[in-house]
Amino acid sequence: MIGANIGKFLSDVAALSETKKTQDIVDISNQSSKEGIRIVIELRKDADAENFVNMLYKKTRLEDTFGVNMLAIYNGRPETMGLKSIIKACVDFQYETATRKYTNLLAKEMEKKEIQEGLIKACNVIDLVIEILRGSRDRNMAKACLVEGKTDGIKFKSKESAIMAAQLSFTEKQANAILEMRLYKLIGLELEALIKEHEDTMANIYRYEDILDRRETMAQVIMNELDDYKKEFSRKRRTVIENGEADPGVYLLSRISKQYGIALDVLLYGEEPRMNGYFVTRRGQGLEVDRHNDYKYKSLASGFKGRVMEPFFTEIEPLPDGKNHAKNVHDGQEFIIVFDGVLEVTIEDKVIVLRQGDSIYFDTTRPHCMRALENQTVKFLTVII
Repeated sequence: MIGANIGKFLSDVAALSETKKTQDIVDISNQSSKEGIRIVIELRKDADAENFVNMLYKKTRLEDTFGVNMLAIYNGRPETMGLKSIIKACVDFQYETATRKYTNLLAKEMEKKEIQEGLIKACNVIDLVIEILRGSRDRNMAKACLVEGKTDGIKFKSKESAIMAAQLSFTEKQANAILEMRLYKLIGLELEALIKEHEDTMANIYRYEDILDRRETMAQVIMNELDDYKKEFSRKRRTVIENGEADPGVYLLSRISKQYGIALDVLLYGEEPRMNGYFVTRRGQGLEVDRHNDYKYKSLASGFKGRVMEPFFTEIEPLPDGKNHAKNVHDGQEFIIVFDGVLEVTIEDKVIVLRQGDSIYFDTTRPHCMRALENQTVKFLTVII
């Protein structure tokens, strides 16, 4: 697993080439960002990509193996479990959790149903309820009448009202809800809303009972909930091995030109250099090299034949906050001197800041990249050796 130790992986891959374990590597580029890890390894045209990937698995930490202590607390006691038993325990736990959840939800809906039915029933005999409340000396007397039908001590307007009151049999919770009910609940729209709420409660009760009574229904509910978790929290795999065509950068082309004895100009521009005594590049001129999205190059020696180094006038534009250029790895060495702006050079985990007139010489087999600071374009000379 590469993880956060990208530099170690890049060094291991570079070591494969240095120790001659493979001759297929042409260039390595670290294009990792906040979006994820991306490492591009460019191979020779005739290389066997599948065999190379297998070698990466074997010789680097692209894939790792490690032991796992499968000891867990199951049913209140420690137990060493296999993969099958762990999966079964996890599934059983999901059912147990769902059972507790929907048992609790059902209990709450049943309580709401009880109160809602009491309020609906009270609204149907609201005149009698008001008469009981007005005729009672205190709350307990009114509650006793609503729950047990006790009419002793209550002043009624008629004997018929007393007879009807004696037949009332609300529950304790219903009686408390009636006594706490506000008068605006008697408005027509409020009554309709109460009836609609009762219908929703009954639908929820039916659903929860179905989930608790039928295992297949509970299984579907669990799967739906897991799908919701997946949609909310999942993200695509962030490491990918790709084998496709790429647009080679200047560093790669420079190495190819040296390895095969081909002038870099032929690879960049399709023309052979002709000067072998000297070559002059006037101020502001230089042949533009469009081979890298992050940097702007101008070759300062494009017409000199048989040159042993590659000088470039280079510009880097500032990036949005938090972003950085991809790191590169290639054979050779490099010299940089800053003409204008502030340049941040990162070599492996070391960060160096260069200002106007500062220079640096470094080994390009180490992962490196540059970045413009202080929100201004940086102009500098790059010499690849």
